[in-house]
This record gives sequence, structure tokens and C-alpha cells, in this order.
Amino acid sequence: MLRFDINFVFTIINLLILYFLLRKFLFGRVRDVMDKRAQEVENSFEDARKAREEADAVKAEYEAAAGAAKEESEQEAARIRSEADQEREKILVKAREEAEKIVLEAGQKADRLREDKLRSAGDELADLVAEAADKLDAAEGKYSTEDNRRLFDAFLDQAVQKDQGRSPSQTGNAE
Repeated sequence: MLRFDINFVFTIINLLILYFLLRKFLFGRVRDVMDKRAQEVENSFEDARKAREEADAVKAEYEAAAGAAKEESEQEAARIRSEADQEREKILVKAREEAEKIVLEAGQKADRLREDKLRSAGDELADLVAEAADKLDAAEGKYSTEDNRRLFDAFLDQAVQKDQGRSPSQTGNAE
């Protein structure tokens, strides 16, 4: 059975002294180190949370800036397209005006050329008629009316060939 003697009392006293000594010198320091370590871990978590919040804020700012930049670039592109369209319209209007001016000038030039050709043709016709009249007048009495018609037709054929750039000797007709 169990005996309670003085050794038992000294063992309990030794254990109590050891407990108080360990509590005073060891447990307090270990607890302090553990508290400091817990505080450091808590601070690390707090710093990480703050860093994440800051990163989220920076990300939000970046996304807002990127969205604003995209919108601004789209507005700038629309403005540039609008200016290009306006410039294209100005160029087209100017080109149309110039084309109309060129067509008008060409028409006027063609009218002048036509008038010159008609005037020239009229002058040539007047000369031909005068020449024909002179030939008919010179042949008056020598030829019959039928001969006069034939001479006049030959003269007209000669004038047509001359107008086309052929000489009478090329066709074989003679007066």
C-alpha cells in the first residue's frame, strides 16, 4: 500500500518549488515569445489584407483608366473618321466642280471648233459655188443643161474628195 512519509512531502514541496520557478522564469518568457509570435503573425495577416486592398484599389484604378483610355481612343478615332469624311466630301465637291468646269470648257471649245469648222466650210462652199458659177458662166452656150449638171456634179465630187483629203487624180475623175 501506499505510505506517506516525509519523502512524499519533500517530493511535493520540490514539485511546487519547481513549478513556481518554471512559471516565473520559463513559462512567462515562453508565453511572451509565443504572444510576440502570434502578434507578428496577426500583423502579417493585417499587412497582407492591406496590401490586397491596395492592390484591388490599384487594379480598379487601372481598369478605370484603361476604360477611360479606350473610350477616349474610340472618341478620337470617331473624330478622326469624321474629319476624314468631311475632308473627303470637300475633295469630292472640289473634284466635281473641277470636272464640271473642264466639261464646260471642253463643250465651249468644241462649240468654238464646230463654229470654226462651219465658218471654214461655209467659206469653202462659197468659194466652190463661186468657182462653179464661174465655170458654168464660162461654159454658157457651149454645153447643154444636162452637160452643166454633169459638170456641176463632177465639181461637187471633186470638192468632197478634196475635203476628205484626196486629190482628184487619185480617183481618176477629170473636169
